[in-house]
Amino acid sequence: MKTLATLLSFCATLAACGGGGGGAPSSNTNSKSVALSAQNYDVAATEVMASSVAVSASSGITESFIGADVQTPLPFTHFVQSHLTQLIKNWRSSPTVLVGAELTESIPCSSGTLSITYNDLLGNEVPDAGDYLTLSANNCSLYGSKLNGEMTITFNRYTETSFTDFEAFVTAKSSQFVSETNGVATSSNGSFDMNLSAKMVLNSNGSNQLLTDLKMDIASMTYNITSAGSTKVYEYKNYVLRNTTYNNQVSQSINGSINIPTLGANTATIETIKNFVSPAISSPGSRLPYPTDGIALVTFKQGGTIRATANGTSSALVELDQDGDGKFETSKPVPWSDIL
Repeated sequence: MKTLATLLSFCATLAACGGGGGGAPSSNTNSKSVALSAQNYDVAATEVMASSVAVSASSGITESFIGADVQTPLPFTHFVQSHLTQLIKNWRSSPTVLVGAELTESIPCSSGTLSITYNDLLGNEVPDAGDYLTLSANNCSLYGSKLNGEMTITFNRYTETSFTDFEAFVTAKSSQFVSETNGVATSSNGSFDMNLSAKMVLNSNGSNQLLTDLKMDIASMTYNITSAGSTKVYEYKNYVLRNTTYNNQVSQSINGSINIPTLGANTATIETIKNFVSPAISSPGSRLPYPTDGIALVTFKQGGTIRATANGTSSALVELDQDGDGKFETSKPVPWSDIL
């Protein structure tokens, strides 16, 4: 099997790939519930929105369809979204193997080992239902990062008529995959289902435009970020994210529950009232453009609701309804640069 054209560059991105364990502590900085207040609601809103951004490659998905290399650090969920099409393409470049055979390729590390194993159950060089690939790292030092653990991508369904017209339904799992860079360890544990599709459609001007649609369902997953002995734990439950990219515009909705470090065990439930709309980014590694539209409500288990509104400026309008009467008595702008 030929090495992925972008393999060495994506190995560098694993500085932020996931896994739970491997030496990184797994306890929240605040293990007790903290009530929402006028003093902390802006920080809580920032962490809720930022934790949502953390699991989505957003419009960067478009780059993967046209073959651009994504060379900025990406967490586990970003990796699966951004590299799935290249992994499928590489599947076809493998030599014919026996039915049910596993084919493993080793990737050079400065020390330790890193490998990708492809399991093509039918041996037909196509990712059929049940086929899977596994990335495994054992003390692999690469581009300044130390990698340990394993992630697996299993195909539930795959259909295509061309490289830019297909649908893939996969289940991705991070099993104690830990990456450490400059003293900061990022890990994840859990799995998610992802449906990713692309097709060329005619726009109003009669020209072809690529339409991509992503839906992620996270039943349960955690991200741990450890630095200087302190660990922040983000927990996602029954979390559904959907991105649609078309005509240089990204539309995103987010619904589900998140436990964030600022409020400890005080669960935040986010509901998208109006889809967030942003310009599509033009180059890999670019900062996500500010949303121009969109509204989300975030309700907290111990009471209180936050409303975050994109209004076309460089800041989101964040409002607080502390007593749950439907009236937002406190508000302030929060820079999108703090969120994105």
